[in-house]
Amino acid sequence: MNSTFSFSDPITKKILDNTGEGIVLFTPKYDNSQEIIDFEYTYINQRAEELMGHKRQELLGTLFLATPGNVDYSDYLKAYKKVMTGGDPYQTELYYSEEGVQKCYKVSAHKIESHLLVQFDDISGFMAVVSEESRSESLYRSLLKSLPYTDAILIDTKMNVVLSEGKPFKVFGYEKPLEEEKSLKDFLPPEYQKKILPLIRLGLEGESSKAEYDQDDVLYRVHTIPMKDDKGQIFSTLILTEDIGIFNISSGELRNKIYELENANQSLEQFAYVASHDLQEPLRKIRAFGDRLKTKYSAQLDETAQDYINRMQNAASRMQKLIDDLLKYSRVGRFQEAFQEVELSKVIQSVLGDLESRIEDSQAEIDVQELPSLEGDAGMLEQLFTNLISNAIKFTKKDASPKVSIWYETQEGNEPEETQYQIYVKDNGIGFDEKYLGKIFNIFQRLHGRNEYEGTGIGLAICRKIVEAHSGTIDAKSTLGEGATFIVSLPQVQPTI
Repeated sequence: MNSTFSFSDPITKKILDNTGEGIVLFTPKYDNSQEIIDFEYTYINQRAEELMGHKRQELLGTLFLATPGNVDYSDYLKAYKKVMTGGDPYQTELYYSEEGVQKCYKVSAHKIESHLLVQFDDISGFMAVVSEESRSESLYRSLLKSLPYTDAILIDTKMNVVLSEGKPFKVFGYEKPLEEEKSLKDFLPPEYQKKILPLIRLGLEGESSKAEYDQDDVLYRVHTIPMKDDKGQIFSTLILTEDIGIFNISSGELRNKIYELENANQSLEQFAYVASHDLQEPLRKIRAFGDRLKTKYSAQLDETAQDYINRMQNAASRMQKLIDDLLKYSRVGRFQEAFQEVELSKVIQSVLGDLESRIEDSQAEIDVQELPSLEGDAGMLEQLFTNLISNAIKFTKKDASPKVSIWYETQEGNEPEETQYQIYVKDNGIGFDEKYLGKIFNIFQRLHGRNEYEGTGIGLAICRKIVEAHSGTIDAKSTLGEGATFIVSLPQVQPTI
């Protein structure tokens, strides 16, 4: 018996209007080359009317691409055309937005004879839960990652690994990574299950526990924490494995390690000083014999030989500068005299006198406000500001004369040693990218090639060492191409130990 399916049939219409899903029947619209260019709304059931928020009479006879809502329907049109030409069904999620209302629909499309049948339902609530779960998992993972010296695992009531960071079972000798979304019983060898599963069950029974274990001479502390949902039901156990070896050092051991570190540091400084000092003598001879070759035998040397001597002399000069700076660096704090009251204004005037020729040659403008007096070493402070002002003049733009401003601010404290002076040295030079801020005070750090700006990369390292010898700090702010400001913070009175 042949039968003809009709959406206008009263019984069919009643059945479709009482289904829980939205159902729309489209009729393809073709151009002259018989290619589908759009779909016309032919039938809309009652649930579809509710989900779309528009009366059937408004949509019937209109085209799919003209459907209301802030949605680009062109991709869906391509997919629907593929259903009609290929015959395979299509499923997707459609995110719909209109007048501030946002919805997510699960959509499936099927070819029914010469028509396209589209079924859809609102899954906005489900997607919100999924999104919330994703955020929660991300939050859990971020928190677990942020715990120092700690590995973690979250296990649900079926012994499945929900989250894992690090190697939380290394405390029991199991060093392999743990596989998420798999049951512990599927991959954990029996000998480890015997050790670990009782601990997990403890958490799933609602008991928190804390115990210390020694594994391969490393001391661990293991926390077991039952995890409860908002109804108080336990849904998993969190196990945290904390390496507490670093906290287990006695005060005596800690003191010995500090002494060892200080001795090693002093040995390194001694080596740098001796090496730098002893290198000066052979270097002097290289430069002296180079000068004699140039003065006594210049007429007998061809152009190439003279070029070689010039290069040797230039290299020797750079090495001399490097040795001088290394000596300055290693001397900071080695020959320190007792701190006395130092007038910083006089220190700056002395520095400007020493730099007079460089200031004149570069046509630099130096604006110095009255500076305070503080407890310190005048020689080291003079070296500090010599380096900072020299840099401000050196790293200048090609089309502008250097402008340097020096001033200070006071941070008052209750006690004299709590009062801090912040001295600012600001220039209008080339500046630097602040991503290099963590490096510029390290020794031998250069942001520019030697051909662009001369220097050894030691000057700011000397500054930091001087400032730290005065119980202070040094920092900088800068924008590339817009100058830099160095901020030196020093106490008015040196703290007593």
